[in-house]
Amino acid sequence: MDAIWERLRLLLARGKTILLTTHFMEEAERLCDRLCVLENGRKISEGKPHTLIDEQIGCDVIEIYGGNPHELLALIKPYARRIEVSDETLFCYAPDPEQVRVRLRGRAGLRILQRPPNLEDVFLRLTGREMEK
Repeated sequence: MDAIWERLRLLLARGKTILLTTHFMEEAERLCDRLCVLENGRKISEGKPHTLIDEQIGCDVIEIYGGNPHELLALIKPYARRIEVSDETLFCYAPDPEQVRVRLRGRAGLRILQRPPNLEDVFLRLTGREMEK
């Protein structure tokens, strides 16, 4: 597999255009200058990876594990641009993540992960569903 990526890098260095189809958003973000998001064979968005991330998400993501998601939702909703609930996990898209952290401080049993947005977040935002793996 490493040999394939090395050949791709060489082609890119020579100015060649490569059409890559993948469901691995990390690969797309790392390898592509431009990308097109398709759903059911139709284009729903197109652009540079970081531009799409900024346009569609535009803030840090806080993943909250543990606790009652619906109870936590009520606490953090005023500080979130958008919140998604997936099973027992909350995904909070927060322009000011510290406000969310303050609201959750001292609550037992929570695990909180703050991270920058990525293309998987964009895919979920655009399609409204998780990718099949």
